[in-house]
Amino acid sequence: MLKASWLRAVGTWCLPPACLLCGARGQIDATGSALDLCAGCEGTLPGIKPIDEAGVGRCGSAAAPWELLVAPHLYAWPIDHCVRTLKFEGDTACGRLLGLLLAQHRRNLVRPMPDLVVPVPLHRARYLERGFNQAAVIGQYAARSLGVPFQARVLERCRATAEQSHLRGAARAGNVIGAFRVRPGTALDGWRIALVDDVLTTGSTAREATRVLRAARAASVELWVAARAEPPQTR
Repeated sequence: MLKASWLRAVGTWCLPPACLLCGARGQIDATGSALDLCAGCEGTLPGIKPIDEAGVGRCGSAAAPWELLVAPHLYAWPIDHCVRTLKFEGDTACGRLLGLLLAQHRRNLVRPMPDLVVPVPLHRARYLERGFNQAAVIGQYAARSLGVPFQARVLERCRATAEQSHLRGAARAGNVIGAFRVRPGTALDGWRIALVDDVLTTGSTAREATRVLRAARAASVELWVAARAEPPQTR
């Protein structure tokens, strides 16, 4: 661990981070990793209004199947820009930034870390089309920063589904029913899992994936997302 920290320090000294948003000098996070975000732009990030002081807490819905929701930011500028640039342009530097920001917020929560970080998977056809899974990119960087094992293939998407962003309301929930399975031969008995996705909107995808993990006897599931869509205003 000491050697890894020393190597990170040398790397950031030789090639200091640059802010992805404005090009100014970036920062070094608590683990010594380069953070491609300057202090000024960090101050513009759309933080979640208090679930608790850290913007990290339990889901407000009693029906949520996960034990903990870690959602440090709203899906608004510039976080939405980073998510879209990762997802549609394949810019993994944005995924690295989102993963490190997610790790910062999880690190601030005084409770045991999960045993394993698992991304919400893409169907094979979608993966071949895109070439990567944005949730896996974010999750891998977050897990590495926190020192938690990461495994991309615990969950499989066994049925192709329509893009959730094209659907509304109950159609989202119906779209993902039966879409996931735990990879055959994978034992999760008693494991504490962190499930990672890019954005939490209605929660339909995360609920179905969490249900499958719990059915495979995972002890608990916490949901990590880079951003959470702001709920619609009610009058």
